[in-house]
Amino acid sequence: MTNKKFSNKKPQLAVIVPVYKVEKYLTKCLDSIINQTYKNLQIICVDDGSPDNCGAILEEYAKKDSRIIVIHKENGGLSSARNAALDLLNKQWASDRVNGPKLVTFVDSDDFLDLETYEKTIHFFEEDTDIVTFGFEKVTDSQNINGVPCYANISGLHGKFACVDSVINSVPVQVWNKIFRLEIIFRLNLRFPDGLLFEDSFFTPIYLIHSRNIFFEQGYYYKYLLRCESITGTKSLSKPGVAIHHIKVCEKLYSYLKAHNLFEYKHNIFWNVFFTCVNDAVNNVANVSELQEVYSASQDLINNEGTKSFSILQRHMHDLILRKELHESNKYLLFGIVRIKHRLSYDKYYLFGVPVVKVKYNDRVCTITLLGCLFFRKKVD
Repeated sequence: MTNKKFSNKKPQLAVIVPVYKVEKYLTKCLDSIINQTYKNLQIICVDDGSPDNCGAILEEYAKKDSRIIVIHKENGGLSSARNAALDLLNKQWASDRVNGPKLVTFVDSDDFLDLETYEKTIHFFEEDTDIVTFGFEKVTDSQNINGVPCYANISGLHGKFACVDSVINSVPVQVWNKIFRLEIIFRLNLRFPDGLLFEDSFFTPIYLIHSRNIFFEQGYYYKYLLRCESITGTKSLSKPGVAIHHIKVCEKLYSYLKAHNLFEYKHNIFWNVFFTCVNDAVNNVANVSELQEVYSASQDLINNEGTKSFSILQRHMHDLILRKELHESNKYLLFGIVRIKHRLSYDKYYLFGVPVVKVKYNDRVCTITLLGCLFFRKKVD
């Protein structure tokens, strides 16, 4: 199949902005969208029952810019807000596929964008390209760049790649630094799981499984604001009751793959998401009770499927989960003479406080070093 650009060289892009308690940040976010150099936008702002002045701000912007559509709804969370916008787009799609948006992206209402973000990324869509992803920078309330930009060039990928398992597993799940095809979303009837946080861990892997090619763009266009509160709560991770949502989203993903007869073929993608989510969950629990809840739910998922296809690193994580030692665990033996430090990708053994043996894991290789020298290396093809 030849790689052709969109027949309409400037396809309409829908920008979905869920809004909740961001009065302080909302105008900067909206200004960064309406002033994009790429003008063919439909901007859907969802007031998710915000108790502050956000609803009024949205209405004022809608009066000044005809591309803005405002939805007011009762508070239901980030997934509910995004789904309300997707449902509106689905109705437009059903009535007029020719003139409506062809692509969709998401912006959190406390973040903002470089003004050339969409101009620099949309042109990478070709006939067989189904998703474009680009980098982001972390910024503080004072808008200072916080360190090195993240997730711009995962695993050295740049350009177009087929959506095979290894590539999918290298793509961070966040939706706000990606542009998607609406056709695929509507064909799959894909929505975010209502009532759950970390919903991107469900949405993005499913979308990628059904995609042909992805384009990785290196530019750091999206500005991710670090603050204490957000619509998702993900920027303040250790609130009570939050950590278990990581596992509940995995349960949703597992159920979807099973129901659509995809698990057998895409189990590697599921386990990659699962172990990432479990690690995030155990490192952000609010108390010991939540940690035990996370371990219990994780063990149930593992026990459903067994471990026949795990990589070396996944096997290590699996064992730590079953032993409930994934959470920065330290074990003392022989009256403290021997100490074992368990971490996500390695175990380290100490004798009288001196590191003696280190066992390091990745997907294909397990290495053992003795007093800093390579002692054993096991490779799995």
